[in-house]
Amino acid sequence: MKLTPAIIASQATGQDIQELKELNLSRKDINHVEDISICVNLHKLNLSHNQLNSTDSIAGLQYLNSLTLLNLSGNQLDSFEGLQRLQTLYVLNMSHNELSRISIHIEKLVNLKALVLNNNKIKIIDHLGVLTELNTLVMSHNRIQELPTLTKLTKLTKLSAAHNEIRQIPDLSENAMLKELRLNHNKLTNIPDSLRRCTGLDILDLGCNMMREWSDIAPLGSLMHLINLNLQGNPVCKKPDYKKKVMELVPSLRVLDGERFDPKFLQIKAKRAEHKEIVEKMMKKKEDLEKKKLIKKVKRGEISTEDVDKELLTEAEQFERMNKKKSKSKKDESEKTKPTKGKKAHKTERNAHKEAKEGASTSVTIRDDTKPTTPKKTKKNKDEKAVGVDRKESAKRAREEDVGEDMDEKEDRPRKKSTLSLMFNGDGPRPLSALAPARPSDDHDVEMEDEERKTNKAEQNKVRKENRKASKKIAKEKATVLLEQKKTRRKEKKVPATIDEDSFFAKPSEEEVKSKKAKIEKVMLTPAIVPKSSMAVPASMSAGATTTEMPASRPLGPAEAAKTRSGVVAVVDKSAHLSKKNNFDIAALETTGDAFGSGVSGWD
Repeated sequence: MKLTPAIIASQATGQDIQELKELNLSRKDINHVEDISICVNLHKLNLSHNQLNSTDSIAGLQYLNSLTLLNLSGNQLDSFEGLQRLQTLYVLNMSHNELSRISIHIEKLVNLKALVLNNNKIKIIDHLGVLTELNTLVMSHNRIQELPTLTKLTKLTKLSAAHNEIRQIPDLSENAMLKELRLNHNKLTNIPDSLRRCTGLDILDLGCNMMREWSDIAPLGSLMHLINLNLQGNPVCKKPDYKKKVMELVPSLRVLDGERFDPKFLQIKAKRAEHKEIVEKMMKKKEDLEKKKLIKKVKRGEISTEDVDKELLTEAEQFERMNKKKSKSKKDESEKTKPTKGKKAHKTERNAHKEAKEGASTSVTIRDDTKPTTPKKTKKNKDEKAVGVDRKESAKRAREEDVGEDMDEKEDRPRKKSTLSLMFNGDGPRPLSALAPARPSDDHDVEMEDEERKTNKAEQNKVRKENRKASKKIAKEKATVLLEQKKTRRKEKKVPATIDEDSFFAKPSEEEVKSKKAKIEKVMLTPAIVPKSSMAVPASMSAGATTTEMPASRPLGPAEAAKTRSGVVAVVDKSAHLSKKNNFDIAALETTGDAFGSGVSGWD
């Protein structure tokens, strides 16, 4: 059968071919793939277990530019030719084919991340150095004798080459990300020291090889993160204290030769052993439920008998028959436990009950306040009295016979509620008259009263809820009104102050100006007292030169006048210290004035 767009359209019912993302066409006897480039968005394609046997049969796949996963397992292909244009491929599965070598065409699949080539006839591994993005490589069940060093595959995390003829483990020290290595069922004699550098290994399967001595396994001690180790089938496993020594060698182990021994798992195992019976019952219940579901589906026609295994059907039918037998046996036992009486006995009892009721009704007499009416004595009345007496006696006998049966039935019946429980039926206390036992005829009235109370309560609750809602609304309205009033009051109080009215910006009066000027003039006229110690003597005067005496008083400058106004009493004179430090004559500076009309005496 040829794979064409029409066949794809028939398979993808209710979907547009151009929008298809996944397509499963396994076991369809396809022997040729034509141009199916219409499937523009196709990402996953499964063509496993068909009859594709040459490069021409795969020619139509080269136009799928968005394909990421391709499954061609279970065919008869012998090369990778025809797949070199699928550069968007991430996963390629070509297991169970007739590949004898890895051809050059695979070098163009640069984005490959997983390559599955198990169950082929490959002898030599080539052309894999270019696939730098590869993280899983499966080559088990082939005829490989040597594994090459995969130095360029730095992202490799899983390598499986089991069931081959490999005699030596290659140098995998540059594959630092390797976590899973499976080399079981080969011809390995020892573990090389280069494996010590693969410290990231979690799973190592070296079962069914030819390792004999402890020295052959010694490099395992460097694998500090190893969790799962399999050495089963090697001669080393037959040595005494094998498990203890391996555990001492690799303390991080949790699974050895397929057996778990971590503490958490051992605790769970012990609990399961204790509750083994409960677990078995639960498993049986699950199986029974599955069988019931299967039978129902077959009866409804949801599943045909051809699709289901015959063994499962037979088991389900047997289970249904057993259930029917169990239900019948239960019914028979219940009937046997009931008191069996003959038809005649039942009839006599029914007749006796009827006669007793009729006799009671005839024997009842109505009393009035008026004079009693005495019936006339006739033969008919005498006969009726005799019949009534006989009926009463028969009713008594029937009651005595039924007393024993009634006692047994009362034990099985549920007890009636007491008067106290009826009194406090969630409605609060009731009057003392309720303690009196109610008549059987008043039961209906009591039930009616309870119903009326419930309805009254419900109405009262509704009224209360409505009142609460109304009160809340009123409170909200009042709150809003109060807030608005407060806002208006605040606005009325906040009046913008003018510059004339503000005390800070107000102009002083003429009297205040005159008094301030008089104070300033007094301060200017007062002489400043200068201490003798504060006067600096220049170097020329100390040498004997003729100088004039410094005046004792002088008019104050603006800076000194300001200080006196601000309350400064003492002024420090640092002129002597400055003359020593800077070596200049301050006396000369005092005579001359600066640009502002004052000399040194004006400095702060």
